[in-house]
Amino acid sequence: MKSASENLSKNKKRSKLNRSFFAISLDAINSIAGLEEPLAALIAYVVICGGIDNSKCTIGSGFKVSTHAERSISERSKILKHSDIQNSIEKLCGKNYIFDKRPKNIKFSPGSITFEIPEEKNQNYLNISGEFLNKISNRGLKDNNINKLAELLDACRATHDICAISLSQARLDALVLFLNLLKIQDFSKYSGVNPRVFSERMHHCTDSEIFEEFSFCPEIDEEDDWSIVFSRYKKCDYSDLNEMSKLLENVWRYEDTDATLLQRCHHAFLILKKSKLIYYSYVLWNFDPLVNLMKRITGDEVISCIYVSSPSNINSEAYAINEMDNVLVTSGALASSDFWKHDRDDGKHKFLFANSNVYRYMIPKKFLNSWCLLRQIRVRCWSSAQNEIVGINDDRKRTESYISDIQRHFLGDDD
Repeated sequence: MKSASENLSKNKKRSKLNRSFFAISLDAINSIAGLEEPLAALIAYVVICGGIDNSKCTIGSGFKVSTHAERSISERSKILKHSDIQNSIEKLCGKNYIFDKRPKNIKFSPGSITFEIPEEKNQNYLNISGEFLNKISNRGLKDNNINKLAELLDACRATHDICAISLSQARLDALVLFLNLLKIQDFSKYSGVNPRVFSERMHHCTDSEIFEEFSFCPEIDEEDDWSIVFSRYKKCDYSDLNEMSKLLENVWRYEDTDATLLQRCHHAFLILKKSKLIYYSYVLWNFDPLVNLMKRITGDEVISCIYVSSPSNINSEAYAINEMDNVLVTSGALASSDFWKHDRDDGKHKFLFANSNVYRYMIPKKFLNSWCLLRQIRVRCWSSAQNEIVGINDDRKRTESYISDIQRHFLGDDD
């Protein structure tokens, strides 16, 4: 049988990884978001910072120069009027977030320097993929007709039911939440966003639940020191967003908005889901990080990513579930036909676990009461900066090691 690394490599979806990225000060983002009516200024600042390709330069020079100006802001946001853009640039220059370097009374050509962005060594910088502001051509993907910023802003809606959230507030909250979640995403430590900010604990299915829904239970010798665990998540009501809502604490509140911070956070979270800027991963831990809150997470506590629920998975994040299914079949615990069920409506066979919210993993029995499967979130548009690439590789190595352990135990493979 092929090694875990060979199989994971084979299962990668081929796509073009966007190598360009830009750095943006999260301190500046959160500061601008606290100004009066900051939406246009925040969008303008993000786009102007996007005029710097940080894959070709390094932080620490004091200033970065951008080539983006009014036209870039208009084309990439799709929503701002010319007067809004001018006013936002004046506001940013007046507060020294940017410095105007455009030649006066002279028409400047594309690629000319437009603004300088001051750079402080002690500021909290965030790297963002160029995909966020630029149209990315990825073969086979259907969601790249516009850039992700415009898609996010377009996905926003006002609410008028239980609480009133204006369109401007919805856009501001969604953009600020996205940027802050992207900053606390760490593949090395968490295999995604810090689970203590938001995650859902999966619960073990009982044997009766498995039989009732799937009409089978995998056969593993009772004396075996490993077990197959089937887990599912309950429908999330997003009631526990207290930690995530803290990311919006200093955001300007529009007068036509009467929603609480928790309600605004919930609305922004749903917008990010709608615009496909966040997606789910199912991560196996050697302890429950939602219970033992005092324990410091280093990354060694993550066992493996079990599954990544992304429609595109454009960066081919590794997960273990397909290889575990292969082990189940190869070891004889399940017949390959057991993974498919006959649909009476259309006569076709469909994958047994499709849309079931049931995920399976293998675990040494001695860890049944300590290991924990969490449904976590990941954020798109992470960059190809060195620390992100290292994080993805760390996550892949963990998954390969976990699969290799399973193959050795159940199949006797020595990789």
